Amino acid sequence: MPSVFTDYEKLVLQDYKFKRSKSFIPSGLMHPTRAKLKKACSEICKGELSPQDKKAIRDFCKKWDETKTFSQNITAYDEDKFRPLSDYLTDTTESKNTDPIYIELLACLINFPHRPYDYTIDYEPLLKMQAGAIVIEQESGTDNHTGSNTVIIEPYSEINNSSLQDNEIPVISTGPAPDVTERTGNIQNVPLPDDGVINTLDNNQKKENKSALSPLLKAGVVLIFLLMGYWWYRFEISRETGGCMYWAGDHFQRVPCDKKIQDTYVVALDTFRLRHFKKITAVKTITHRDKGCVWYSKIGNHLEYFTADGKHPIVMNYELKPITDYIIDTHIHPPGEQIN
Repeated sequence: MPSVFTDYEKLVLQDYKFKRSKSFIPSGLMHPTRAKLKKACSEICKGELSPQDKKAIRDFCKKWDETKTFSQNITAYDEDKFRPLSDYLTDTTESKNTDPIYIELLACLINFPHRPYDYTIDYEPLLKMQAGAIVIEQESGTDNHTGSNTVIIEPYSEINNSSLQDNEIPVISTGPAPDVTERTGNIQNVPLPDDGVINTLDNNQKKENKSALSPLLKAGVVLIFLLMGYWWYRFEISRETGGCMYWAGDHFQRVPCDKKIQDTYVVALDTFRLRHFKKITAVKTITHRDKGCVWYSKIGNHLEYFTADGKHPIVMNYELKPITDYIIDTHIHPPGEQIN
């Protein structure tokens, strides 16, 4: 249900106190004098501002020179105008109050994630989350310290802010943040869980990633070794028995490439032709059933028959032809010859 502005104000103040205790805010807000508040406001105006923050600063300044930048307007603004906000932040009484424009300016200065105030939002659930603490409702039993069934856990660890500049503000998120443009390029996002939870999550994620990558890495290593073994084997075989071949009359014979064979060519190794390309010397065994399995050459009036297609093994530019009925009936088994 919609809540009142005081709930929003309490959230902003709680966020300021927590960030101040952890040094998550610019030094100018650690001891909020009028001069330091003005300087802090001027610094954030030098960066990129969201439309909500621009409105908050305009509402605070009241008098505005459109010809000047936001930073120039703040620099020219009377330092004493920051007195109400300074008094509000240094006042230790519980009943302190101030104009909403100063609360919105403070929300802007500390980068409060739920700014600006929206009357349609119920801020009461967020009040259960103290600045810098998670509220866990126990299912049963009570807290020995408070007598209630609520346990408050401090989740945030110390964060090294020695490198923070005055215009760098880490974001402490206690819930879903509004869709606004971050005003600096160096804003740090501090997640809600504590260091133990963060480390556990990180470690679990790393383990999951490692376990997911391990099979791939192992498979990659195995593949590399297999490839290395294959190429080593090919190299050794080539070195020992040769990476070339020559035609030995009726088949190809493997030889080293640097070996010279008289009256024939030494050609690059073709493992298919080495195993399957043969000259058929028993020509009369060829029948019509061998069509598609036998190829022939006719160079001059001389016919030869082979077990595979491709180039002639001696006359390199001659392409072999598939056997036909005509060749079988005319040259292999001429008319009148009885075929067994």
